[in-house]
Amino acid sequence: MDELANLDELPSEIKSMIINGCDKDDLQSLLLTSTRLKDVVERKLYEEITLDETESKGDAVMAIANSPRAGIVRTITYAPHDPQPMQSDDHDAEIELSEATIEVLRSLHKFPALETFRFRCDIGGWDYNNWPHGAYHFWMYTREMAEGALAAESEEPCRRLLNGSLVALCESAGAFKALELYNLPPIPTQEGSYSVFRTDKWLALVRGLKSFDLQLAGCEGGGALNMTCAHQEYIADFVDHTIKNLNSVERLRLAGDPEGTIGHYDEQESFDWTILDLPCLKEFELEWSSFESGLPQFLAKHAKQTLEEIHLRRCFTMSLDAWEHILKGIQESQPPKLVKMRIEPYPVLKSTTFGGSENYDDLPPQFVEKWEQGEVTFDVELDRRFRRFVIAETCESYGALQIKDDDYDSDLEGEEFENQMEEFGSDLDEAKLDGDWKAVQDICARNSIKAAKA
Repeated sequence: MDELANLDELPSEIKSMIINGCDKDDLQSLLLTSTRLKDVVERKLYEEITLDETESKGDAVMAIANSPRAGIVRTITYAPHDPQPMQSDDHDAEIELSEATIEVLRSLHKFPALETFRFRCDIGGWDYNNWPHGAYHFWMYTREMAEGALAAESEEPCRRLLNGSLVALCESAGAFKALELYNLPPIPTQEGSYSVFRTDKWLALVRGLKSFDLQLAGCEGGGALNMTCAHQEYIADFVDHTIKNLNSVERLRLAGDPEGTIGHYDEQESFDWTILDLPCLKEFELEWSSFESGLPQFLAKHAKQTLEEIHLRRCFTMSLDAWEHILKGIQESQPPKLVKMRIEPYPVLKSTTFGGSENYDDLPPQFVEKWEQGEVTFDVELDRRFRRFVIAETCESYGALQIKDDDYDSDLEGEEFENQMEEFGSDLDEAKLDGDWKAVQDICARNSIKAAKA
């Protein structure tokens, strides 16, 4: 009994360790039976809650909003169901945006400690090549059937559900500082994408954000090319109505997908980076994107002002010059606050293109951490080489990237090396950027020391 009495005196860290092995049902039971663990269990259960479009889930979340537990919630993940799965030509009439969910989306101010709203769609089963009933194709087919009229959001179930959700969310502008949009289907029409994005209420919502994360939708099963092409107009539209209006944002992440990159062989940059002026930007992340001259200018301008961290993951370009412009632009801007610049090394398979089952995610987990820290290379263990400055483009077949240097042998010397350079071009010689890369890292190191002393 004495041991049980001392449970109240345990630090929160120890209590957290006790409940880490419990599933949700166990936590609910603990909440009903143990007053000693009440605080830490409630935090585990309610720091992040989920919501969908159903009446029952909306009522459950609103019950939390009207209780003392509303003050615990830090993150809300909204994951509506797809009303028209690939396996069916007809949408599921039972999947509709409920009034209860609309009320929750309009009432997020009831959660006083809310930090992040995560809007997560799931279209992983869509096949954009063979399925004419998806949201991307719907407007074209409906236009024919409706004698030339564009498919309205009131006609297409997926678009109606998603746009209605975003309209309701606008009523909660200012209730959270971080917005994450994952896998919104790209729906390019003559009207643009979702109509909510062209409203003053959406503008008010995005202007108050401190963090914005846009993850483009991927599509497995042979839809990579169509998805990549669909994204180009979509991301350009997104820049116009959202990203360029992120006046208060401090963290910006834009991420493509291996099945749907930002930019492609015909249009390396989907939008004009140089029009963006984000005066508060501190951390910038870009993933699965191609680029040309616009991105280097964007980075140099913001490094000169407020940027503290730059992360480029799985990015690529068609010329080593573009990578050089990034590094030299940052050096010339003499960034006063930049403390971290990371360009993630990229696995290039010897004598094969990147794609199929051989990809970044296949790296053995035990190697990943040391590799990311630059402590080891895997040329011997995995028969791969790793490039920091990737030269590639999306190819005109499904699946992905055409790596320019697939057959490049970095071990050649003398005449053999010169012959290889003549065949493949100087773009394959990353050594020419070693000095610029070190100079940028030196700038970051000096700024880190200054920041630590300040």
